Amino acid sequence: MHGIANAGTGDHDETGVSVESADTALGVGKPLEHSVFRTRPEGERSGPGDPDLVMYSLRKYLRLAVEGDPTALLPLFAPAESVLTLTSLGEELRELGPSFLSQEAVHRFLGYKNAQRDRLPGVSTRKTPNRPELVAAHGYDVEYASHALRLAYQGLELVTTGALTLPMPEREQERVPRVKRGPFPTRPRCWPRSPTSNARARRRCRPPVRRTCPTWTRCRPGRRTPTCGTGRGDGRVHRRRARTPSSSRWISLSDSA
Repeated sequence: MHGIANAGTGDHDETGVSVESADTALGVGKPLEHSVFRTRPEGERSGPGDPDLVMYSLRKYLRLAVEGDPTALLPLFAPAESVLTLTSLGEELRELGPSFLSQEAVHRFLGYKNAQRDRLPGVSTRKTPNRPELVAAHGYDVEYASHALRLAYQGLELVTTGALTLPMPEREQERVPRVKRGPFPTRPRCWPRSPTSNARARRRCRPPVRRTCPTWTRCRPGRRTPTCGTGRGDGRVHRRRARTPSSSRWISLSDSA
């Protein structure tokens, strides 16, 4: 539905909404806010193609949708080809989809994104699946990283346009699976951001030279530290550039200078 699943790796998540009986709605019968069907035990990871079905009662679903729950909002904006069963009441509910979007939803997307980010090391105190093999291979759980990035993109779209596009736009469909396949390479910040920053960008991209101070340091990504003016973030040791009083050109200075 998001358009970001890698072939043969994703499970099959389904969400449904059911109308309660009159006895349940009036409080006479036993309430059932939601039910879950899984082919694997609770807390165990689902494999490729395993179905995970969650059925919400209409009252609970509306409560979650009004609060901006990211999972509850998906059926309202899912493309027609992703909808398995749709009644006349379901059509009316989907037509009300934009009415559920609010600033509260933005905060919920941000909270869900931060929760996924906190699980990147592969340690979780909640009943969520851990993937030690991904942490061992990549240094963090790339599955949670892709979920965090997806939620960030969708929350940004929600706050800027007031809409939720499913499947995700083409650019996001290309970036999120790349994060899921492994560590996403960072691009050196050595390109001009505007015509007025060309000179500054060219200085930042020049090869590093020595400085009078003999202290060495490792280059940090995207930063220009007192001992490193490149900001390339390549992990190498650099010295900062220096100028002569009589010239505006960069020169190399030896340690003995």
